[in-house]
Amino acid sequence: MEMSKILAVGFDYGGVIAGTPSPVWNAGISETLGISTEEFSNIWYRRNADWNSGNISKDELWKLITADASNEDSYSDVLAFLEKSSKVGVDDRVLDLAGRLKGLGLKVGILSNNPPEMLDKMLELGMGDVFDVIQVSGVTKLAKPSLEAYKHFADELGVEVNEMAFVDDSSNSLRTSKESGFKPILYEGYEGLVERLGELGVEV
Repeated sequence: MEMSKILAVGFDYGGVIAGTPSPVWNAGISETLGISTEEFSNIWYRRNADWNSGNISKDELWKLITADASNEDSYSDVLAFLEKSSKVGVDDRVLDLAGRLKGLGLKVGILSNNPPEMLDKMLELGMGDVFDVIQVSGVTKLAKPSLEAYKHFADELGVEVNEMAFVDDSSNSLRTSKESGFKPILYEGYEGLVERLGELGVEV
């Protein structure tokens, strides 16, 4: 069966457009908590849905996580790690790539699992000048990797889900790609992203 032409490219925000990629961030936070990355991932995916939807604060989230890790004493060290990680800025190469994709006539958007206030931060940083659609789970109440989140995102971009590629640094967020129909791109670096887009017929 012929592959659908890519008409839109979606991007995760944290770890792709800005911030520390998931594997590095997960390793750092796991070390701070004194647990394995597998243990942290299990806790994280169990706890962060309430934060992504805006039901609990960041402080409440990390108090729950440090308690689950049986290491409440690490709370201040965890906050220090998060503060340091937050200072990793926007990757201008990825932002420029999104602009070039848009110049080629593709739709580009951000789909991020984050609380509502993150949308304001993105807009303050000028993301609305580059991206056609910006969706945050705390606003839409739809979080990756749900099929509904990707369908809603594609609808807003004005394309079918199978006409969209999505770039994320978390394999968990991409695990529903076959069922949803979008083309997954696991972000492991800028050069690999450009190469994978070329494989999908998008030359930039």
